[in-house]
Amino acid sequence: MIRRELGYGRYGTRAERGLIAAICADLHPYVNFFLPSIKLEAKGRCGARIYKRYGDPPTPCQRLLALKVLSGGKQKEVSDLYFCSTRRGCGAG
Repeated sequence: MIRRELGYGRYGTRAERGLIAAICADLHPYVNFFLPSIKLEAKGRCGARIYKRYGDPPTPCQRLLALKVLSGGKQKEVSDLYFCSTRRGCGAG
């Protein structure tokens, strides 16, 4: 994810490393909270061929909300954060 944003050049100075650290800090919540990821649901074998079946790719936030392990207030806070982050103009106006 980082190389997609920064490119594949060499970044050796202290100032460049500081900027990269700032970019990583900004991308970290996005990658770990909002990017969907697929999970392996089943794996089978027919002779030498291996078949894999993957589930629908929900975001980590959707997985967390589906588990129902958060308290009521925290559940609503995370749900509101996810709703506002996925819709443009939330809270504007």
